Amino acid sequence: MGSPMKSTSAGSSCSGKCPKCHVGSLVRIQSHQPNTYGKWFVKCSENIWGDPTTCGYIRPDVQNVKSEAQEHGLEAEPSARGCCSEMKDEVKLLNQRIDSVVTEVWNLKVAFVGCVGVVIGVLVAYMLLK
Repeated sequence: MGSPMKSTSAGSSCSGKCPKCHVGSLVRIQSHQPNTYGKWFVKCSENIWGDPTTCGYIRPDVQNVKSEAQEHGLEAEPSARGCCSEMKDEVKLLNQRIDSVVTEVWNLKVAFVGCVGVVIGVLVAYMLLK
């Protein structure tokens, strides 16, 4: 028996629930079996290798994208649009958060420099008046 299919370290989740069991979510995995080594698949997160009592949904990644696109009346692209678009949205959101943090740090830096300037001015004035 070949080695099981294992998810990649990224373990990227695709959009939507499993079309077979409607419980698990779709997950991209890369095959480590000799006859399909390196190929990408989309499987149900409830699909446990070697356990016939779990959901058996697993499809080659490109086939899954094509069938989902056909179900929604869209043109299929060879890339995993559902997964990538979610990741792009997440990256945009993270970029916005980073920008707001950078702006806040800048504002704090300006306020700190202003306070330091006031303290130095007070110290200089105190020393001159002494």
